[in-house]
Amino acid sequence: MESEDLVFTLETIVEKFGEEIAPYAVGLTQNLTAAFWKFMAAEEDEDADEDMGALAAMGSLRAIATIMESVSSLPAERLKLLYPELEALCMPIMVRCRTHAPLSHRIGKALWKYPLAT
Repeated sequence: MESEDLVFTLETIVEKFGEEIAPYAVGLTQNLTAAFWKFMAAEEDEDADEDMGALAAMGSLRAIATIMESVSSLPAERLKLLYPELEALCMPIMVRCRTHAPLSHRIGKALWKYPLAT
């Protein structure tokens, strides 16, 4: 995933297909978390545009949240199998966002400068 447009398109597909996306949730989340880490690595590059990296990272997080919301209405038996895999992918991102104040500030600054349509 290289751009905010691709992440937005993926988010739209997930919203449209809802629960039907469940078999692909882990694979999609793997790709989105990889994209998040790639955007974060690029943002740490001093020559990179901080706002665009933060926006792209936020787009990845937004798409992951859409996947989580889509699968949340699955029967409990299926969630018991799915959520541990999703949690393992998402927990490092959650820890990074909570413990890295400059990251939260940059994402907030980018969202203020370039508001995302929700």
